[in-house]
Amino acid sequence: VGGSIFTRERTARSTTERTYDNISDETGREALGRLASADPFLETRRDYVILARFDGLRETSGMTNDEEDEGPKIPVLTIVGYHLPQALAVY
Repeated sequence: VGGSIFTRERTARSTTERTYDNISDETGREALGRLASADPFLETRRDYVILARFDGLRETSGMTNDEEDEGPKIPVLTIVGYHLPQALAVY
């Protein structure tokens, strides 16, 4: 029977590159950290990855309401170790 067939072939190729970023994201949470001894390499205003043990809560000297007997509390941590953030390694 008289007819025609039309065919088309299409190929597409793409590549993806995974990237990882260490972005400091402040949570607004505070804690009191204790070191076994003074460490001259631990600097303020730098980001660290900190490994710590939770030792409980300590009452701070903040304002209290008439209804509350205790002031605000802050977590107390014993710092076991700290490291500067490094680029993530994926194997």
